[in-house]
Amino acid sequence: MPRRISSGKVGRSVLGDIFAQDNSIRSVETNSNLVLQPDGTGVVESTSDIQTNAQAGIRFADSDSSNYIKIAGPATVGSNVTLTLPDSAGTSGQALVTDGNGTLSWNTTDVTIVTRAASDPGPYYITMSDQTSGSETELGVADGTRFFYTPNAFTSTGLLTVGNINLTASTTSNSTSTGALVVTGGVGVGGQLTAVDIVETSSIALKENIEPIANALDSVLALRGVTYDRLDNNEHESGLIAEWTEEVLPTLVTRDEDGNVVGIKYTKLTAYLIEAMKTLKQEIDELKEGK
Repeated sequence: MPRRISSGKVGRSVLGDIFAQDNSIRSVETNSNLVLQPDGTGVVESTSDIQTNAQAGIRFADSDSSNYIKIAGPATVGSNVTLTLPDSAGTSGQALVTDGNGTLSWNTTDVTIVTRAASDPGPYYITMSDQTSGSETELGVADGTRFFYTPNAFTSTGLLTVGNINLTASTTSNSTSTGALVVTGGVGVGGQLTAVDIVETSSIALKENIEPIANALDSVLALRGVTYDRLDNNEHESGLIAEWTEEVLPTLVTRDEDGNVVGIKYTKLTAYLIEAMKTLKQEIDELKEGK
């Protein structure tokens, strides 16, 4: 007796262009798609896992089925892996991330900004990018070349270490707040400083309690010029000794954080030299008049 299947009758395993064999439903027509098409809004359901073999994937076709996006498995899998999707669509800009156990969740991919404490002094390398817009594929750093230290118990401010700095801006400086490089504090130079011009701010608007220099000649004569070999760079030089200069002109010396005399303001010595020369000129004129 024939068996009734759906609205038709069949006496063997063939039904239209498909047939069933060994728990498989196959197409009789070569290279023909096998279509499961419920009526209306019905969907194709399965109460068990659906498996594709030999890296066959799942295709998501466009509206006219002319092109598709395919998701396929890898060539080899060392062990079974289950990825569990999140229960929401996330927000704009978020990406799917895994917790390492297969559970996926939406996560913001921005880099987290962390404020470094005094107990974490670095060093931290300066990051670099070859892009001016869009996104960057990698984070570049200058290992051992450009880095900075955050403030800690030994330094009150951060310290930037750079092999070379080349400022290409041509901004003219006419004050302590203008120019291609503006430094609000002191600048320490461990080597030679070369410049086309060195200008010190000296407007009367910046000064008060202005008094003429007295006994300039005596002060200059009390200074002791010497030659010496520097211990830090092995250079043979000539100049003054800061401690000896303090005994004569204490306003010309500089001190470190502990109050120790360490330097001399050589440019300020010019004012004493000018007044000393004027005194010598006056004495010479008086001698000439006496003749």
